[in-house]
Amino acid sequence: MSEEKAAMDVEQEEAEWEDVEDNGKLKKKIIKEGTGWERPRKGAEVHVHYTGRLHDTGDVFDSSVDHGEEFSFKLGKGQVIKGWDEGVKTMKKGEKALFVIDSEYGYGEHGHGDKIPKNATLEFEIELLSWISEEPVTDDKKVLMRTIEDGEGWDRPKDESTCIVHYKGRVKGTDEVFEDTRIDHPDGMTVIVGNEHVIPGIEKALEKLKKGAKVELFVDPAYGYGEAGAPEKNVPPGAHLVYELELVSFEKAKESYAMQGDERVATCEQCKLRGNTAFKDGRLTLALTEYKRATKYIDNGTYSEEEKERKHALEAQVRANMAAVYLKLKNYSLAQQEATKTLEIEHRNVKALYRRAVALGHQQYYEDALRDLSQVLELDPHNAEAKRLREAITKRKAAQDNKDRSMFARMLKAC
Repeated sequence: MSEEKAAMDVEQEEAEWEDVEDNGKLKKKIIKEGTGWERPRKGAEVHVHYTGRLHDTGDVFDSSVDHGEEFSFKLGKGQVIKGWDEGVKTMKKGEKALFVIDSEYGYGEHGHGDKIPKNATLEFEIELLSWISEEPVTDDKKVLMRTIEDGEGWDRPKDESTCIVHYKGRVKGTDEVFEDTRIDHPDGMTVIVGNEHVIPGIEKALEKLKKGAKVELFVDPAYGYGEAGAPEKNVPPGAHLVYELELVSFEKAKESYAMQGDERVATCEQCKLRGNTAFKDGRLTLALTEYKRATKYIDNGTYSEEEKERKHALEAQVRANMAAVYLKLKNYSLAQQEATKTLEIEHRNVKALYRRAVALGHQQYYEDALRDLSQVLELDPHNAEAKRLREAITKRKAAQDNKDRSMFARMLKAC
């Protein structure tokens, strides 16, 4: 009977162990059951306690319990040994399990430091404390991402990359889809990163994805349709959004350093035209983005004499346009700066002189503003806007002078 009992105990012991991948490389025995039914998914930030031992000797080589500090990592991202990535994803919250990990799923033929020899089989007692399923896309954590499929390779889109995407959006807490790109774009919709083709939350997420990646996005109103909402899409004001997003493929824009002079000039022209369209549509942030891109393409490089002429003319136009955007944004210091850069290229540029005068006037540099306006009227005597602005600034200067004199008189009287 004792032999039969011993055999039964062995069978029971073996039954308690699960061969996680049916290859003998990773075995699991539950010590304490977890709660619920959910398990962490790939990309989740998991928090655990663990104790690691050498399987052959039972010697402890590391323990977060002894350190008194829980350990966290991104599941399925290769931040830990394969045995951990494959094992922890099978656990429930609060579960404690013992894993026996073959060296192939551990530290392999090289071992790790002085404590883990080569080809060592390891034992880890792991307790899954908690996890955060959504990975922050933005620093303020107002856009979160849950990975469904990781994608391939290592490269990711960046500003100006042309992306082919699918996405489907709904308001959080509802099942009604308000937007599905597959309906009108079954082969994928084209999105250029940074061109405001989509809500900011999607643009931010695209820069985190690899080709073929699929994610679920959770978007705060600040990165969606804001407090206004999107009535045409049945998105209410201040709505939190949920998107299914797939990056089918992407192509990065050619870097400026890899371009010849004619390519740089042509690309600058394209950016300028897109910036002009955005400015006319009142999309000032996009206009500024395009103008800044334009300057990037012609900042350096080698040009023929003809290309140099086009480059200088384009840069002057772009800088003057940037000054106009900054005036609209009421950033008078930068408006003054861009107008000045324009005048360094074309010192008789009427638009730049006028825009600098406006910026100087708002900063109460009245004499400098009037000097620029005088030059505008020398070059264009019939410029009605310059005449009106000169009259307004002259009045403001006179009022400021009177105020300064009164204050100075009071100071003298007090003395």
